[in-house]
Amino acid sequence: MGDLFKIAHISDLHIGQTSDVMQGIDVRSNFKQALNSCSVKNSDFIFLSGDLADNGETGAYEFINEEMNKFGKPWAWIPGNHDDLDKASAVLSMPDYVQGTTFDYILDIGGRRFICLDNSCGELQPRQFDWLKQHDNKPFSIFMHYPPCFCGHAFMDSKYPMKDVLMVQNFIENLKNLEYVFCGHYHFACHIELKNNKQVYVAPSTQMQISSTSKTFELESSKPSWQILTFEKDLLKVEIKKD
Repeated sequence: MGDLFKIAHISDLHIGQTSDVMQGIDVRSNFKQALNSCSVKNSDFIFLSGDLADNGETGAYEFINEEMNKFGKPWAWIPGNHDDLDKASAVLSMPDYVQGTTFDYILDIGGRRFICLDNSCGELQPRQFDWLKQHDNKPFSIFMHYPPCFCGHAFMDSKYPMKDVLMVQNFIENLKNLEYVFCGHYHFACHIELKNNKQVYVAPSTQMQISSTSKTFELESSKPSWQILTFEKDLLKVEIKKD
């Protein structure tokens, strides 16, 4: 594959059971717009980081699976708080190894290691902390749904952060070989630098973007947006795309 490797990081699709329109937004069209963009087409891999469905419905996962198979790129996923893991895993492609009862697995792609971590219930289980420690023996990054820290978002930080977020942040900061955390959930793109040079990149949503300055829910945009992660040797470039 060479030294250059691109991942299209798409989060918070919120696809409905049958309808194209959810909350007045054509979420299926938004998702297909992302897939058909030049930036995603030119990527080597696609990662979907949770809230694939709006209410964990089988029809949503069937639509996503059809679109991803039609697209023809290698891809992987983790669940979010809106997903139903049993229904999703019955339809979507599964990794060879998932540890425990949560959807945790290791993804080795592009010469790099990614630990895909299921925090869809809003917290990490004790065995997940232990599992991360066991794999803290070489450089790696994490894909998860909830951010492991507060993100300066007035609404989401106050209403829907990860449980025990400060404890999780402290744990993340003290993993020796962790480089990056990629997540979603907030419908808002941002970059947070934690202690010990731990970098957290929060992806926007293909469903909608939520205003970060209002303490109540306020729609900022109904246009889809996503991340392109470009790894080249020891460098990472993160771009937010809208078309």
